[in-house]
Amino acid sequence: MDNWTQYFENQAVWNSYREQAALWLKQAAAESHIPSMYEYGLMLIAGHEGDAKIGTGEIYIHQAAGQGHADANNVLANFYLHGSRSFERDLREARKYFEIAAAEDHPSALAQLGALYEKGLGGPADSAAAFECTRKSAEAGFPQGQYNLFIYLWNQAGGQERAAALGWLEKSAAQSFPQAMLMLAHLTATGQLPQHAVETAEPWYERCLGFEQTANIACLELAQLYQTLCLDTPRLLRAVLLLQQCYEKENGETALALECREMAPPLVARLRDSIAEFAHDNDLLLSAIRASNRFDPHGHPYLNSADRDRLLANKVKEFPELPTRAARHRKQLQDFLSGIKLPARSFKSRNQGAPGELAPRKPGRNEKCLCNSGMKFKNCCGR
Repeated sequence: MDNWTQYFENQAVWNSYREQAALWLKQAAAESHIPSMYEYGLMLIAGHEGDAKIGTGEIYIHQAAGQGHADANNVLANFYLHGSRSFERDLREARKYFEIAAAEDHPSALAQLGALYEKGLGGPADSAAAFECTRKSAEAGFPQGQYNLFIYLWNQAGGQERAAALGWLEKSAAQSFPQAMLMLAHLTATGQLPQHAVETAEPWYERCLGFEQTANIACLELAQLYQTLCLDTPRLLRAVLLLQQCYEKENGETALALECREMAPPLVARLRDSIAEFAHDNDLLLSAIRASNRFDPHGHPYLNSADRDRLLANKVKEFPELPTRAARHRKQLQDFLSGIKLPARSFKSRNQGAPGELAPRKPGRNEKCLCNSGMKFKNCCGR
């Protein structure tokens, strides 16, 4: 039996176990078994029986909460905090159910309740109660509570409080809490933690790239870190790609996107000036040209990297010698990239032909070469 056969057989076994567990939970929930109502409710909310049953899952959670189940009270509080299929957003109700769960020392509820107390949401502000809830959550090992406690202590005057704050930040980051990892990377990269070498921020930023809530700012700050460090050619290439990625994900509209746009031109110019250094390795050369192709002639990022990459690939496929020749001179590279244009949208029918070609017309043998070498095509890329 090969590994793939074993894998699929194991998957089938686990799926059968999962279906059996779901059946048992469903039967027990129907009999008002409180832990089963909670667990089966979570399965329905996760879409186990389709979108139509999500509301039913929320009702099961509500019923389990009414029977004093701490986890259910915490989930129900989050329904009210954010709004859900069956429950409209209601901060007072959210606060009430977080308080019920927190009374059972539920670490997540304690962290959320501390934030509500601190901001005065759903009721009056209470800084002392906020700190106490946050401390309990942190000491219970909950990463959000640890991060919140870091914020509280870091903002207090005095080095002793900051030393304690940093300890909580590191504990939260060690559990891969995204905001904690980003903050630790930022403080390290900006030299606010002298005990940490600046370059140790890089792996924290890399981990932040895997989380939606921190990925974009991590792109920008990692590019800024590369500027601070020795900006060798591989880091230069990576920095340029990170800036374009952030700009595109932010749709070019936010303050973060604007920072990427303003930072990019000198880095892109430097990449284009040094692109000949990649000529010894065709894969690296194509990567560098691909990165450069995601920016306009002024070094500002485009929003359509996938389309730009596709058109570049088509052009290189038709003229495979173009990248090597374009890398020899900055002007030839820019002319090469300038020839890559997205086709205008068209409403032509299929009988009228495609709305524009993805690759340039192949020149005649005696016409000038597309790489702008000044030579005839037959003596240059057409050989």
